[in-house]
Amino acid sequence: MIPAHYGRIINVGSIHSTVSMTGFHLSAYGTTKGGVLMLTKSLANEWAKTGVTVNAIGPAYFSSEMTSAALDSDEAKKIIQTYCPMGRIGNPGELDTAIIYFASEFSSYTTGQLLQIDGGWTTI
Repeated sequence: MIPAHYGRIINVGSIHSTVSMTGFHLSAYGTTKGGVLMLTKSLANEWAKTGVTVNAIGPAYFSSEMTSAALDSDEAKKIIQTYCPMGRIGNPGELDTAIIYFASEFSSYTTGQLLQIDGGWTTI
C-alpha cells in the first residue's frame, strides 16, 4: 500500500476499545481492543503522508457465533435493555455503511478514527 501511495485499512475495535462495562467481565478483551485503537492511531500517524488511511469501527453487541450464547442469556438481555440507550443489539447491515465510508475515496481526509456503532452505549 505504501509503495502504491494508496490504501484503506479498517480495523475492528469495539466499544470496549474505550469503555469498560458493568455486568460484563471483559478485562482481557477490553485490553486487546484498546490496543486495536492505539494501533489504529499510531499507524494513521506514521502513514498519514503516504496515501494510506487507517481507521477502525467500534461495534457494540451484534449477533455472531462469538456472541450468540452470551447474548441469549437473560442476564445479558437485562444489561442491554438497562445500559444501551437503544435497548437492543445491532442488526445485520448496521456496520456496512461505516465500512463502505472508510473504504471509499470520501474518507481520504479521515485517518486514525474509531467510529463507535453502538446504539448509544458510549454516551453513558
